[in-house]
Amino acid sequence: MPKPGEHKTVQARILQYAQDIGWKFIFRAEAEQRRGIVGGMDHPAYMMSLFFDNLLYQKISEFNPFYAETPGALVGRLRRLSANIYGNRDMLTWLRNNGKFFHAEENRERDLMLIDYVDPSRNVYEVTEEFVGGMVHPAYNNREDVVFLINGIPVLVGECKNADKDEGIALGMDNVEHAHSIARINQLLKSDVRGIIVSTIHKFRDMPANLNQRRNLYVLVDEAHRTTEKQMGILLNQWQSQFQHRIAGF
Repeated sequence: MPKPGEHKTVQARILQYAQDIGWKFIFRAEAEQRRGIVGGMDHPAYMMSLFFDNLLYQKISEFNPFYAETPGALVGRLRRLSANIYGNRDMLTWLRNNGKFFHAEENRERDLMLIDYVDPSRNVYEVTEEFVGGMVHPAYNNREDVVFLINGIPVLVGECKNADKDEGIALGMDNVEHAHSIARINQLLKSDVRGIIVSTIHKFRDMPANLNQRRNLYVLVDEAHRTTEKQMGILLNQWQSQFQHRIAGF
């Protein structure tokens, strides 16, 4: 008998939990219609918005009485945000209600409220599934399992995974080695153990050169700030012959 798939064991449960706490479930067909998909998902010329445009404009008008821009103005600005960390920063500014709009009568900018954090009951909470992102052909888009939207704005993406084995966590932990002595970490590296080795910085002291020449071996150093600068400097000089430039400090 085949095991239940991800939708039944994970995705459907998440959607049910969301509805139980007050999120309204939007069927995929309705969500796509509200996002303005033209020609259907299989049509090469379809276009879509990442937002529920009409609801977003409705809530903006409700929260911001002086807002007088056209319905598609804000969505257009949000869709032009860069798909990188700078775009993420700018989107966060909007979500924090720190975005601006120009009020002509006062000849000044005002903060634009997208979400009411003071009275959350004024917001619209919706959740949908199989949410395709982007504006190009479906073959080049991501399909998100579950997406939560507030006032028509996607704020949370859920990727549902069904465990293949009950002992999945144990299997993952088997790939982690703890080196509590200098001899142990040298032994692990020399024997070319694959996985994650956890140790402390001084365990790398006096490490023989060329202990492991594999090029995909990386050293990640936590708390690599000025309190460990002197010790780090000494050890980095020793590690260069071993790890070359594959060292990153955090």
